[in-house]
Amino acid sequence: MHRLLALLSAIAVLAGVLVVASPVAASATVPRAPRAFSGAIEDPTAYVPQDSCDSRPKKGTILLANMLTRTYKGTTYGTYRPCDGSVSEHHDGRAIDWMVSSRNRAQHAMGHAFWVWLLSTDRYGNKFAMARRLGVMYIIFNSRMWGMWDGKWSEYDGCQTKYKARQYDNMCHRTHMHISLSWNGARALTSFWTGNVYRTDYGPCVPKRHKYAPRWSHRNFTPCG
Repeated sequence: MHRLLALLSAIAVLAGVLVVASPVAASATVPRAPRAFSGAIEDPTAYVPQDSCDSRPKKGTILLANMLTRTYKGTTYGTYRPCDGSVSEHHDGRAIDWMVSSRNRAQHAMGHAFWVWLLSTDRYGNKFAMARRLGVMYIIFNSRMWGMWDGKWSEYDGCQTKYKARQYDNMCHRTHMHISLSWNGARALTSFWTGNVYRTDYGPCVPKRHKYAPRWSHRNFTPCG
C-alpha cells in the first residue's frame, strides 16, 4: 500500500510538472506593470480615428509592442503601414499588429490572457483598468472587436458568420491581434508609463481643403470637428 501511494504521488507530481511546462499554461502569464497604481486613472479614451499620414511608430506604440513580445516569448509584431487612403491608426503610428494566431492553441491562450488582463476591473473598481492606463481605443482578435466606446465585444465585419473560412483569417484578425491607441497612449503619456493622468489629446485636425492633418506637433485638447 505504501509503495502504491508513493507511486501515485510521484505520478501526480510529474503530471503537475507537465501541466506547468505546457505551452498553454506557460502562455497564461500577463504583462508586468512598471509601477504600483493609485485609484487615479484615465477616463475611457474617446475614439479618435487616424487623419494624419505619419506611419512612424510612436514611443508608446513601441513600448507596448515590446512589452508584448517580452512577455510572450516567440511572438512578433508589426506597426508600419503606408497611407493608402483608408482609415487606420497604423497610418499615424498608433497601432500594433501582434502576431498571435487564434488557430494555434498556445498563441490563442496568449491573446486571451492579454485581453483578459487588459479589460479586467482593478482593485479600485476601475473597469477596463489596464486598457485605460495604456490608452487603448479598441482591439480586434479572432473575428471579434472590443471598443472602449461601449466596453463590449461584437462580431467584426461578418467574420463569425460570413467569413469563417481560412482564406479570410488575416482580414478577420485570426492571424494576429490589432491594437489601436489614443494619442496619449501612442506617445506614452499615460499613467501606465509615467504614473500621471493626462488630459485627452485629440491629435492634429485636418485643415479645410486638405486630405490629411499635419503631423503631430503639439497637444490638442479640443476634439476635431
